[in-house]
Amino acid sequence: MSGAVPQEDIKPVIDQKQPPVVEKPTHINITVNRNDGKRETEVAFRIKRSSQFSKLINAYCEMQKVDVKTYRFLYDGKRLDQKQTPDELEMEDGDQIDVMLEMDGGRASGNGKN
Repeated sequence: MSGAVPQEDIKPVIDQKQPPVVEKPTHINITVNRNDGKRETEVAFRIKRSSQFSKLINAYCEMQKVDVKTYRFLYDGKRLDQKQTPDELEMEDGDQIDVMLEMDGGRASGNGKN
């Protein structure tokens, strides 16, 4: 025997290494955008991915000197729950939250008839 290995005994070497784990940063930059028709304002926030939105919402309303119930906060067209976190919504760095005035009612008024 010449020491040659038969072709059928040759198997490819498979790299058993796992792909490198890319850790998400612990914080995320979010822009809060309000457009009331007259002017547009943007405020940038940096919060932990695990922080509830209540922190951001309270901080924003405090900056605007308004009650929390004054505005509604939307992400991708859906209302934010104050208990949600950026991680739960799979938000990415630089995403935007839209702010709109909260509207109550919906019932016609004037003639007293229902």
